[in-house]
Amino acid sequence: MSAEPAPLRRALRGLARALSDLGFHGAAAAIYGREWATGTRSASLACLAATQHLHAGQVPQALAFYREAVRREPGDGEARAGLVCALHRAGETRQAANEAARLAADAPCAEMWALVAELRRKSGDTVGSIEAFRLAAKSEGAAGRFVLGEAVL
Repeated sequence: MSAEPAPLRRALRGLARALSDLGFHGAAAAIYGREWATGTRSASLACLAATQHLHAGQVPQALAFYREAVRREPGDGEARAGLVCALHRAGETRQAANEAARLAADAPCAEMWALVAELRRKSGDTVGSIEAFRLAAKSEGAAGRFVLGEAVL
């Protein structure tokens, strides 16, 4: 297939946004997937498609598109955060924790390290969970609840 003309592409993206707003995420994902199939391939399009697939409960498709978005644009925090969510929903908790840790290392914040701690705990990595929680407590923006939580741990 050849790429669609820009006006048609814009109209279809507008339709996809409207469908998404109305809760028809599968239909929106199909529109983005059609655009992907016609040759317009970018990290942002992959992320749009992945997000709609994830909202539609189509986790394997979401994973494929998020992985493609991260491959094309490794520094895209939105795509990487989406990948963490999709991995977690797919039951790949250890991979989700590893990806979240990479994201937290690149853009440290207390909340991201707390997420890493929780994902590591769920995957059975207690030592890694405690370490991530300590990093959360030391991060900028850490609230007293992290200090209290560390004391509890």
